[in-house]
Amino acid sequence: AQLANELVFLDKAKDAIPMAEKAIALSPKDKSIHVFEYVLGRAYFAIGDYAKAADALGASVRARDNLWFTHLYWAAALALGNKDAEAKQALEGYKKVHTQYSDYAAVKQYYSQPRFQHGGAKATVTQLLSGLQKAGLK
Repeated sequence: AQLANELVFLDKAKDAIPMAEKAIALSPKDKSIHVFEYVLGRAYFAIGDYAKAADALGASVRARDNLWFTHLYWAAALALGNKDAEAKQALEGYKKVHTQYSDYAAVKQYYSQPRFQHGGAKATVTQLLSGLQKAGLK
């Protein structure tokens, strides 16, 4: 799962998918299953398969809803997959749980860090921000 996570950052999301799926299959009751699902969801998100991204990210949020970044990726995936009502609902759920990064400017500022400004990471952040705007994050 960690290697899959790194591959997504290195713009090799397609290579990450089977690894993340294997981590989920090998340890479906793992205490960290939400991380495996997040990595899988972010890999699908990076390649533009927003339906599969939303499924995996939604599972991650249901397993552990207190991680702000997972919740925002889920809302963005729903929005970019044209599931507007669900995206708005996910964003409303996010705002009930999270006060940090509760507006677009704060999220954009966080993702302006150098570690997110290269190759695949930068492209994914651009998609994320676009999806969050579409979902209604102001």
